[in-house]
Amino acid sequence: MEQRKGKKMAIIIAIIVGASIGALMRYGLGEFFNVSYPYGTLWANCIGCFVCGVIWGLSLHIELSPVIKIGMLVGFCGALTTFSTIMLDIFKFSMNHDSTQAMYYFILTNISGMLSLGAGLVSVRLILRMLSGWLLKFKI
Repeated sequence: MEQRKGKKMAIIIAIIVGASIGALMRYGLGEFFNVSYPYGTLWANCIGCFVCGVIWGLSLHIELSPVIKIGMLVGFCGALTTFSTIMLDIFKFSMNHDSTQAMYYFILTNISGMLSLGAGLVSVRLILRMLSGWLLKFKI
């Protein structure tokens, strides 16, 4: 019982730390791309999807600690990416009578998110394949 409480507390702390870093990164991207087009949100979502793909890809090949996995996926990725901001950006385009930009941004966000997630997953597979060959070569 006590061990389970400790694990729950570690997960909660991991979520808090991950969410803090994700939120600060999101804010920083918004400040960096301080332009009329929501590039900061787009990049935040691409980075978050990539990290999500990496974590998921790693968990398919190695046993990740639930603390790390939940801290990264729920905390970091959850705070970095958000559906509500995407919808707000699309709504702003619509309010400015720019339905073409609204649709373009919706499509761009979804496609880039899927591509980023896939890139993260493929990156893990390639890196693990390269490392497995290297480890066998040097008998480590």
